[in-house]
Amino acid sequence: MYGQDVCFVCEAGVVALLASSRPATSHLGSLMISKQDVFMLEAPQDKPPPYDCAWKIQPVDVDLRLSAQGQPVGATDDFVLVHAFTNKRLAACELAILSDMGMEGGVCCHTYSEPRKVNKLMRESRGFPNHNFGTRCETNENVFSFVYA
Repeated sequence: MYGQDVCFVCEAGVVALLASSRPATSHLGSLMISKQDVFMLEAPQDKPPPYDCAWKIQPVDVDLRLSAQGQPVGATDDFVLVHAFTNKRLAACELAILSDMGMEGGVCCHTYSEPRKVNKLMRESRGFPNHNFGTRCETNENVFSFVYA
């Protein structure tokens, strides 16, 4: 459902890992990307997951975000993942990182938005909000979709 807190779990053998992120500080953050780091956290046993692991699914179109809350996410819909604690979007960067597992894509929490602003008078005449939330959209780095094999 759009707007509902969700956790992304990766089953790695006997251990469950959760996609997590924490606010970037001077000593915590991605060294390669220089943005808020996203990492896998071991799921606690017999406890609810921490709020650092909570994400919200939002529609790509910002004008539909308020009306889509509580609606089911379509299987083919593009969406934006918002970190519930920091309100930053999950982003896939074009930076490739060489690790022991091979080439990995860079993933971070950062809201990439359009550099331009939409004409506010045109939006007002159509009945859309004219504040920054309603006038700037995320770019392709923040757009995700589910792919089924």
